[in-house]
Amino acid sequence: MAFLEWRRFNFFDLKKSIDTQKLQQYIGDVRITATSSGRGSLVLADSDGNVHLVSRSFEISTFRAYDRNISIVEQGRQSPFLVTIGEDEVGVNPVIKVWNVEKLDRQGHPTCVTVHRI
Repeated sequence: MAFLEWRRFNFFDLKKSIDTQKLQQYIGDVRITATSSGRGSLVLADSDGNVHLVSRSFEISTFRAYDRNISIVEQGRQSPFLVTIGEDEVGVNPVIKVWNVEKLDRQGHPTCVTVHRI
């Protein structure tokens, strides 16, 4: 009957609380509206217009991209550019912004390369 028994495969080790609640502290109670990943980081966009970049070692950097909601965020796999679509004003068409995540400004935030109204 040993032939019919289930085998257990350990493909990875599960580690609990590896981020030591950093992510919860940075994001808080806001609503995540869009996500993406690429270039070794996870990108989270929230309903307050902030973009959170989470590295593989759970280092988190946050910058303000819009005054209101972010609808879409996309990080290129082989490109340093982050594309976001969101709202800066109520009742105005959404805005496309392209950010260079490798080129940082004086505050250490990604540089906005271009802005287009839809």
